[in-house]
Amino acid sequence: MNATVFSNGLDRFNRLISVPGDSREDLLLKQIWFALAGGTILYPVTEVIILALNGITIFWYLKLALVFTVIALVVAFFFNKAKTELFGILLFVDVIVFLSILQFLYGGLLHSSGIAFIALAASILAMIFTTTGKAHLIFLLFLFLMIGGTFLQPYMASGDTTFEDVYKYQYLAKFLMGAFTLYLAFLYFSTQLQRIKAKEKKSMEELDAAKTRFYTNMTHEFRTPLSMILGWAEQISDDPEKHLEEGMDSIRRNGNKLLNMVNQLMDISKIEAGSLPVHNVNGDILPLIKSIVEEHRGVAQLRDMKLHYIQETENVRMDHDPEKIEAVLVNILSNAIKFTPRGGDIYVQSELRNGTFLLKVRDTGPGIPADQLPHIFDRFYQVDDSATRKAGGSGIGLAVTKGLVEIMGGTIRARSFEGQGASFEIRLPVTQMAQEAKPLDLANRPATWRKSPQMQVHAENGHSAMPEILVVEDNPEMLHFLELILNGNYRVLLAENGKQGVELAQDAVPDLVISDIMMPGLDGYDLCRALKEDIRTSHIPIILLTAKGDMDSKIEGLEVGAEAYLTKPFSKRELLVRIRKMFDNRKKLQAYYWSEAGINGNCLNGLPTSPVESAFMAEVREILENHISDPNLNVAALADQLHMSYSQLYRKVRSLTGRTPVQLIRNLRLRKAAELLRTTDLTVGEISCEVGIEDPVYFSRLFRKAFLTTPTAFRVDAGV
Repeated sequence: MNATVFSNGLDRFNRLISVPGDSREDLLLKQIWFALAGGTILYPVTEVIILALNGITIFWYLKLALVFTVIALVVAFFFNKAKTELFGILLFVDVIVFLSILQFLYGGLLHSSGIAFIALAASILAMIFTTTGKAHLIFLLFLFLMIGGTFLQPYMASGDTTFEDVYKYQYLAKFLMGAFTLYLAFLYFSTQLQRIKAKEKKSMEELDAAKTRFYTNMTHEFRTPLSMILGWAEQISDDPEKHLEEGMDSIRRNGNKLLNMVNQLMDISKIEAGSLPVHNVNGDILPLIKSIVEEHRGVAQLRDMKLHYIQETENVRMDHDPEKIEAVLVNILSNAIKFTPRGGDIYVQSELRNGTFLLKVRDTGPGIPADQLPHIFDRFYQVDDSATRKAGGSGIGLAVTKGLVEIMGGTIRARSFEGQGASFEIRLPVTQMAQEAKPLDLANRPATWRKSPQMQVHAENGHSAMPEILVVEDNPEMLHFLELILNGNYRVLLAENGKQGVELAQDAVPDLVISDIMMPGLDGYDLCRALKEDIRTSHIPIILLTAKGDMDSKIEGLEVGAEAYLTKPFSKRELLVRIRKMFDNRKKLQAYYWSEAGINGNCLNGLPTSPVESAFMAEVREILENHISDPNLNVAALADQLHMSYSQLYRKVRSLTGRTPVQLIRNLRLRKAAELLRTTDLTVGEISCEVGIEDPVYFSRLFRKAFLTTPTAFRVDAGV
């Protein structure tokens, strides 16, 4: 009952002194201030009453003045409760000054009845300031008053001179030593406490950041399989006979991926709680290892990798938990495939050594930095370099792996040399206590996706009527799905990473680029930036297709030049509509850029244009006008002037204007000829030479085709 009353009273008091926005530290400071204020008021009032009852009235007015100043500070505080530290400083200074004056008037340190120690306590309490500089100033004020009062004591008529000066100064020295010792002790304690608090705060911030990163990564990891499930469901709905078998395989496979991620989340919590059971069976473990390796061989081949399995013994009969063995090996193999570059090798080796089953997985990827190697099994941890960060991942795979290995009684160790790859070594004890296992049913294990898309397929001549789209995506299954939904309406180029995408875009100059963002090495933002800064590809519209759905990511994508940003899971229909609208707008822009080359009037129609492309077309026009009379001026010469290849110039001009560079040169020559016919009296033959066409007959034929009249009739109609 008493505890409840006290707790309720404390709650009411806290509500009385706090304001909205107060932290727990602010509230603690206010509690200390009021405790000191209450003690300061109680001490002099009690002393005045006791002395008055005994007929003594020494310095009662000074003591009551201290009480009134403290009460005034308390009242002032309630007018502005947010000034926590200011109230504390004024309170400490008030107590120290009044008590220092009292000990001085009492006759110095020897006759002050411990008043100096109360002042010392007040100065030490100031150590709870978050910045020790204020506490130092208050303590220096206390020392100054103590020392000053001691040296001024002989000049006080009322001072007590019973003791010789030597004892007085000796007492002062001892008092100061004690004060400094006590102060330094509190200073050390306060400093260490602040360091501990800062360290805890940093640890909490790091943990919060790790959790935030983990949840963000998990949502990203969920979006890709969800995109595949929803996308294939839409494909099956549109054409069941054509897409049912492949679509259902993909839906099952990506559903299993989602289930595996959910299981990992559940496993990590059970591992931490120590409640994840082990279901051992006894049997040969090697068929299970072989089947898992075979399931990943197709994906490795798709990425131009070789997956090797080295079996040192014929069979290893032992107790093992098949589900946990599979989870461990799948996690390690998935990481190896994700981070090993094209053309690399991955080795899986199993052997029996001294009663221990040894399983090794080694790759030829970039490896793990030495300073980060000790942390790779930490929960929520991800190696923070460009390759791993941009490749995604949840940050719990290896933590789960380590936990699973340990609850099976084994150990896992990672080794790595940067640039030479990483290796994981798992050791499991060989025991023979569990019941015999049923034979492994390999037929019902989920199949892996083995589609091998043909990369970099495009028409070299560039004359196909269908627009060409480059798809850049590091997930092979998503790459295949995008190829499937675009084929038929567009020619499709495929690239499986950002570097390959940039190189292919610069070489082929497609009409549109669709790119994922989170890719190893060169990510989608870097790809977008590289293409927009290159005059050969700056005109290509880009759609960023990604699992990053937050507003900051969208703004970043638009800032680097992307024309559209679609979040996974995306709608097939929305993607196709966006592509169609982009090509529709491109046709309208072509009229404008054609006018930039000096062919027609301005046909902008309010569409947004690029200063880079306008400048490019202006440069093309300037080069053509400066060499208009040169009969050797052709597409190759123009490309050389612009430091571009023939095919790059052809594709860029055709994409911007809807016409070929040959048409551009010819039309500019004929427009110049028409201008000369209107403004000069040169002969048709002379004008033909002026515009770089040496054969007047051929010139007349081209002119008649363009203007539907002969050069002579055109001049007559113009009134020349």
